[in-house]
Amino acid sequence: MSERFRVSRVRGQAQPRRRFCSNSGNSSESR
Repeated sequence: MSERFRVSRVRGQAQPRRRFCSNSGNSSESR
């Protein structure tokens, strides 16, 4: 159960984090 929770947490954090990075890069480029 612990392993599954860890995977779910990592996957949830990895998705929003990647999008944030992409947004940050786009914003910087537009500026």
